Amino acid sequence: MTRSRATDEVSLALLGAGFVADFYMQALAYVPHQRVVAVYSRTQERAQAFAKKWNIPQATDRLDDLIQLDGVDLYVVGLPTFRHQDVCLRLAEAGRSLLCTKPLGRTAAEARTMLAAVRARGVRHGYPETEVFTPALVRAKELVDRGAIGEVVMVKSREAHFGSHSPYNWDPELAGGGPLLLLGSHNVEFSRFMLDKPRAVEVFAWTGTLVHQTPLEDTAVMLIRFDGGKMAQVEVNWITRHGLDLRNEITGREGTIYTDITGATGIRAFALRDAGYVLEKAPATTGWIQPVAEEPFTYGYVGHLKHFVDALRAGAPFAETFEDGYVVNAIIDAGYRSARSGHWEPVESS
Repeated sequence: MTRSRATDEVSLALLGAGFVADFYMQALAYVPHQRVVAVYSRTQERAQAFAKKWNIPQATDRLDDLIQLDGVDLYVVGLPTFRHQDVCLRLAEAGRSLLCTKPLGRTAAEARTMLAAVRARGVRHGYPETEVFTPALVRAKELVDRGAIGEVVMVKSREAHFGSHSPYNWDPELAGGGPLLLLGSHNVEFSRFMLDKPRAVEVFAWTGTLVHQTPLEDTAVMLIRFDGGKMAQVEVNWITRHGLDLRNEITGREGTIYTDITGATGIRAFALRDAGYVLEKAPATTGWIQPVAEEPFTYGYVGHLKHFVDALRAGAPFAETFEDGYVVNAIIDAGYRSARSGHWEPVESS
């Protein structure tokens, strides 16, 4: 869709009324030239409660009605992973432009099916990966692109907390995987972004279940070898108790960049009384705490939603698409195969 007037407003429909959807609405408060006109949830009660909370004019539990709604420019899919394929195929068949949160699919096969559908129908498709729009990491990429640290040869990325909010994400069939998939999708795309998205060749990974009584892994480490010998290391877990931990290291031939999104927040306090919300997945609100200021900005939600709205208005390409989501799934699939085989496994993407 090409927008001809700079005053045009992008009408959004939000699919989902849970944790991610709340972050989307917090972020959209800072994004101009857009309006959320409808929200869908699996029950009318949840949809109406979310709509009332965020002043959204329409709420429904009828997905087909929302897909056919007149005047929607962009659908934002913030549903559990096991619903991504079905919902995105239905949106693509209806010719609707859409965004789908990470991971795109539970497997590369699901992601490939979704990618084929949006290509076949010629619809706009975006993959709203927050990591590449996080302000600290956007600045790091600017330094890389200026040549400040020379050619980047290695990226290390860590994401950890004590487990998902959602019961769906503890079910292997519904989630598709544990933190290697559900957190590692962030780290993989961030690494590709910093390396200018070279082709991933092969992967070596280890997964383990160290703390939680779950059939899923709760800890994983993965190495990715790219064309030209460049490397990435992904470290993820659901066993870190102090709240969300996001750290990165970008090594070039002439320097290194370090980022610590949730550790070096600029705020440190000791509280004997309840401090209220501190940061995502914080286990305690007393004692030593390090709150994160403006999480929707800090985690990249504002950045990525503004990008997609601006690009749609201008008729410009999306920076992250289902192609990226598919490659991420293919790399992680290779990681799970490697964890089972104990060997390097090729990345099977085409």
